[in-house]
Amino acid sequence: MSPARNDLNTTVIPMFALKFKKGGRILFVGVDSKWEYKDLFPACTYETLDIKPSRHPTILGDIQNCPQIADNSYDGVIMTGVYE
Repeated sequence: MSPARNDLNTTVIPMFALKFKKGGRILFVGVDSKWEYKDLFPACTYETLDIKPSRHPTILGDIQNCPQIADNSYDGVIMTGVYE
């Protein structure tokens, strides 16, 4: 694991998750089975978005054009590995 990914997984995402101890709606964009953060948000509604159907996202779509998601629908968004 690269130092940047390690920092993301051990520091950044857990600190972000602390803000949602009492609940909220979280969207994880760019589903990857190696990096799943759902367990960090037990009190939240946790949904996923990806362009690839083989990853079985909650929402199948492109983050650049996803009209089925209204503005202000989520309290937090995690986007990792979306530059590829």
